[in-house]
Amino acid sequence: MRKFTLLFTLLTLLTLLVFAVSAQDNPPPVTPVTDQPPGLPTDELTAEPTMMATAMPTTEATSAATQAGSGETPAATAEATDTLTQDNRAHIRFAHFAADAPAVDVFINGSTAEGQSTLEYPSMSDWMTYEAGAISLSIVPAGGTEADAVLGPTDVTLPAGTWHTIAVIGAVETSTINAVMIQEAYDELLPGTGGLTFFNALEGSPTVDLNRGDVVFFAALDYPTLEGGTFFSTLLADSGVYDFRVTANEDPTNTLAESLQQELQENAYTFMALIGTPESPELFIDVTDLSEVAIQTGMLAEPGTLVDALSGDENLTALASAAASAGLAETLSGATEYTIFAPANFAFDELDLTAMSDEQIQNLLLGHVVEGKLTSRDLLSGESITTLAGTPLNVTVENDQIFVNGVQVIAVNIPATNGVVHMLNGVLQPEMAAQ
Repeated sequence: MRKFTLLFTLLTLLTLLVFAVSAQDNPPPVTPVTDQPPGLPTDELTAEPTMMATAMPTTEATSAATQAGSGETPAATAEATDTLTQDNRAHIRFAHFAADAPAVDVFINGSTAEGQSTLEYPSMSDWMTYEAGAISLSIVPAGGTEADAVLGPTDVTLPAGTWHTIAVIGAVETSTINAVMIQEAYDELLPGTGGLTFFNALEGSPTVDLNRGDVVFFAALDYPTLEGGTFFSTLLADSGVYDFRVTANEDPTNTLAESLQQELQENAYTFMALIGTPESPELFIDVTDLSEVAIQTGMLAEPGTLVDALSGDENLTALASAAASAGLAETLSGATEYTIFAPANFAFDELDLTAMSDEQIQNLLLGHVVEGKLTSRDLLSGESITTLAGTPLNVTVENDQIFVNGVQVIAVNIPATNGVVHMLNGVLQPEMAAQ
């Protein structure tokens, strides 16, 4: 334990790109969708990381979000991107990637991080949201007090609208325990896409590449050192199931770790890290669903169920009220995942519910709900879809637009913790199933 109790001094602050954001128009614009979403062009995020260790000079390091398979790193840009909301707060989480280090607790502003459990190796905390600016950070051996801190207390500046993972890396045996900050790309996800961050946290590793299938996806990532270099990459990419392999940059035949048939989820952000020891490297993978991001940014009320998603969207309040009146709120708030094809208010308001019985209303609503979580890519898989009312749904694509039984989908992948919502510009009538 004495080796683990090193003195750490914050010597550099993270310099990073902050993406501008814009609010969505009302009514919602139609969302274009294709059955084969392309990989997105990517921006390079260049950062001078916060490294916390004894007598560590300033280091220069880069997050190279390289175009998949191109081998080229595009120039850094500061173009505005559409995001969930104007986000004036900062979001952080912690990772324990030091293989021989004991469990730790995280102290923020003098007290343990609210709702966070002790971090064992290898693990990652939940996301936490703070007002942008400086926070006081300490890493403490599990069960200790801030006086026992092995890292900090030190002030860390968090710019507004950013998402950072602070990772404890290194080894007790070699007295190289330190921490680095990783800024992840949490921009708005287009249909058919997901976020991907890869971090080389394996001390003693060669320079590595992350391969997706037979293509180098992220190239030449080093372990964070005093000399600087590229040690993480982050971008938005086309979702799907892939074979991921980490190989030595100078010897592609040397596979260090792999995750075969790993899903890069649509409507979610995937974090991968090369961890372990040189003798036994492995991939650590964590996925953050878009619903969690929406909760952190205040766009989705906790606990973030489908009922919360409907009632929190000003374009879907009519369906939310009807579902509550029909006794479906409990069903849509449970642990079972559902997909809701939700008519927008202007379409739903055209119905005369007063002329319908309670059973007819309930059957109408059940005709818009499918068991299971079907994102926009899932809709285009060609598999048959049947609603809770027993009616089949036929999904087609015309001019890059999705139609369900002839009714246009005008917004896709509205997140919830127990499913997903797709907004329609019309109501699915029972007789549509026969068309």
